[in-house]
Amino acid sequence: MDTKLTYSQAIKRLEELVGQVEDPSLPISQVLEKVKEATALVNFCREELRKGEEQVNQILNNKSDNL
Repeated sequence: MDTKLTYSQAIKRLEELVGQVEDPSLPISQVLEKVKEATALVNFCREELRKGEEQVNQILNNKSDNL
C-alpha cells in the first residue's frame, strides 16, 4: 500500500472499485484483483481510523489530567 495514500483517497478508490466490481461483464479474474485491492484499502482505512481514535483519546486524557 502506498504510504502517501490519504484516507480520503482510499475511500474514493474503494468507491471506484465497487462500481467496477458491480459490472456484470467484468471477468472474474479482474473481479478478484479488484477485491484484493479493496481489501488492502479497507485495512488501510481501518488502521487510519484506529490511529485517529488513539490520538483523540490521548487528547481527551491529557485535557482531563489538566482539569
